[in-house]
Amino acid sequence: MSSTPYKKFLDNFPGSVVQYLADFNKASKLGLGKCQRGTDFNEAEAEKMEEFGMSPFYTVNGFRGGRRMSANLERINGCFIDLDVAKEKDKLPLKELSDRKTEALNKLKGGPLQPSFIIETKNGLQAIWLTENMNTNVFNAIQAALINYFGADHGCKDATHLLRLPGYCHKKDPQNPFMVLLINNATDDGRYTVKQLVTAFNINLVEKTLPTKNK
Repeated sequence: MSSTPYKKFLDNFPGSVVQYLADFNKASKLGLGKCQRGTDFNEAEAEKMEEFGMSPFYTVNGFRGGRRMSANLERINGCFIDLDVAKEKDKLPLKELSDRKTEALNKLKGGPLQPSFIIETKNGLQAIWLTENMNTNVFNAIQAALINYFGADHGCKDATHLLRLPGYCHKKDPQNPFMVLLINNATDDGRYTVKQLVTAFNINLVEKTLPTKNK
C-alpha cells in the first residue's frame, strides 16, 4: 500500500486521534486501545499491527493531546454516518451484499448534499461531510438528522466515535479479510457550513444550538 493517500486523508481531520482495536480475540492482548495523534500515524507500524489482528481506527473530530475524550474535544471537523446494509452474522451472498451497497451508494449520492467522502466497509458504507467548526449541540442535531434521513446506525453519532481507516483490512473473520476503501472523494466542494447542512436536510435548530466556536 502506498503511504501517501491515507496519510493525506487524515490531514482532513485536524487533531484526529488514531486508535488500534482488535478485530479478533487473539489480538486482544497486543496493544489494545493504543492511541496516537493522527499526525503521528505511521503506516509501517499500522501494517505491523495488522499482522497481529489490530486495525487502525480514527476520529473525524479533533482532540487535545491525542486523547479521545469528550472533555478533550477541541474542534468539529465533520459530520458522519455508518450505513450498514448487513450484519456480520447475516453471511449474505456477495451479490446481494453488493446490490445493497449499490442501493446505499445511490441514496448517498442522490441526497441533498454530497458527502465529502464515501468509504466502503465490509458490511456497508460510511459517509463524511467535512464542515466548519461548530458547537457540540449543533453537531448532535445535525448527526441525528443525517442518521434519520439515511436510516443509518444510531450507535455512530458521538463526536468521539471511531471509524475504520481506509486502506486497511477488516479482519473479524481472519480467513476472509476485507479491505476498507475510499470510493468517493468530493472534497473539491470544500467544507460545508452549518447553514448549508441545516438548509439541505431541513434541520430545525433551537436558539440554544446556534453555532459558536468550540473553545
